[in-house]
Amino acid sequence: MIKNLFGQKQAGRVWNQHLHKGLTEIGFTQSKYEECLYFRNVTILLVYVDDLIIMSHEESDVDKVFHDIQAAGFDINCVGTLNEYLGIEVQQQRNGNIHLKQPTMIKQILHSLSFNQRTKAKQNPAKIRTTLNRGTTEPTNNATWDYRSIIGKLNYIEQTTRPDIAFAAHQAARFQSNPKKPHSDAVKWLGRYLHGTSEEGIILQPDDELFEVYADADFAGTWNRETAGEDSDTARSRLGYIIKFAGCPITWASRLISEIVLSTTEAEYVALSESLRTVIPLLNIYKECQQRKIVSKHPQTKVYCKVFEDNSGALEMAKNPKFRPRTKHLNIKYHHFRSWIAQEGEDTSGKIQIHAIQSSEQQADMLTKAVDQARFVKFRRLVCGW
Repeated sequence: MIKNLFGQKQAGRVWNQHLHKGLTEIGFTQSKYEECLYFRNVTILLVYVDDLIIMSHEESDVDKVFHDIQAAGFDINCVGTLNEYLGIEVQQQRNGNIHLKQPTMIKQILHSLSFNQRTKAKQNPAKIRTTLNRGTTEPTNNATWDYRSIIGKLNYIEQTTRPDIAFAAHQAARFQSNPKKPHSDAVKWLGRYLHGTSEEGIILQPDDELFEVYADADFAGTWNRETAGEDSDTARSRLGYIIKFAGCPITWASRLISEIVLSTTEAEYVALSESLRTVIPLLNIYKECQQRKIVSKHPQTKVYCKVFEDNSGALEMAKNPKFRPRTKHLNIKYHHFRSWIAQEGEDTSGKIQIHAIQSSEQQADMLTKAVDQARFVKFRRLVCGW
């Protein structure tokens, strides 16, 4: 077969090779740290399969890139200013803020759940002090809606514009292979929360900060003695982290730790390590932009990252790389970031600084458990902007 047909297993890879070749021929250079990021002078091009975002300081540069891609033989359409991308609405406000939201997909979920205008909204995405388990003795889910389909949509919304539902969505997603009634009730509870906040998302309000990370963990928070024999995952701890750039959340996660950790300190340290796996490539990308003079507003800014952690044991392990018998099993996988930690009196350029923070100020706390209403609203305002 000569043509690369849509739907074949190798189609995506072949298309990406074809696009990469075309972009390099018109002067673009691929980032060393992100294969979907390209540079040409001060112009940035982002690739998601066959959807492109082109940005530059001058609109004329964007127009030139568009015409160059056309001249290279690609059938490309320009839809103008970025107002919608992959189902995400992008509203650029006059004060410089950017509002990202997904009301259309949320309405699809609410329609599938048979909600209407009279449906009562919830103030929290999940019940406080309630954890889900396999519930083998619970009645089987007999809802008319497709559990997996709704979970897929919830996961996409959570990962793109709604970090406030990350814990609730991931907790329900764990049981989609065999959902029980408590699991479907949790999805409906989350749906009621989205019913009252369908027009909300993330409000990006840039400031002068660079990278900030809030990392937290809940040690064995789902442990249940009665179901532990049938569900070993109740022994796992949950980590959560939020990574911000210029005060705006750019990526976050809420998931179970793959290993069984033996203490709260270990759980917090693993959360710290997992978050920095994402941060370190972002630091390198930012330095790439500096070297190419794309970040022209603050050309002399030192690239560093502030990490906020509320566990003294994890802070001690990160800052003082000593051999400890109780934690030697963590050495290979989770100590990878130690060379990046700025020591006292050392130049912080290109480094990571770790700071202690009170648990009441730990924004990632809402990603590890269902917190009370007052703390949830506080953290949501700090992360989502509303």
